Amino acid sequence: MRSAIVLMNQYYSFFDQTSDLGIEVMGPDLESLYRNAALGLTDLITDLKMLKSIKSRIVNVQAEDRELLLREFLAELLYLFHIENFLARDIKIIEISGTNLKAELSGEPIKIGTHRIHREIKSVTYHQLCIKQNESGFKARFVLDI
Repeated sequence: MRSAIVLMNQYYSFFDQTSDLGIEVMGPDLESLYRNAALGLTDLITDLKMLKSIKSRIVNVQAEDRELLLREFLAELLYLFHIENFLARDIKIIEISGTNLKAELSGEPIKIGTHRIHREIKSVTYHQLCIKQNESGFKARFVLDI
């Protein structure tokens, strides 16, 4: 069942999952796919259009394969949100291989009164985690624990 959540752009969509929320993401290449997944995650937390690119940081993640790499990347973004209240508005994938990802995140710490939190996301699950390639690029699917 598709959710009634307003989409930021045509590169990601949301689907309902029992007590969870899923995201389907598309991109012409892996860099775009990972970037769109991160922006979709941020858009679920707050209004992406209200964020400013005030602060930048570099993140590095490693995993055994590209699906787990996506999960670890998104988990790192959630960690930054939960620990530092930081959310990224702009994401530049600097380097990506099957097992390593380096990205520059530009965004700002969330401020009560300035930013509205739409929902609390606890974690990125392994449920339905997949990345597939087709003639138009890549498509990923993952589920978030809310």
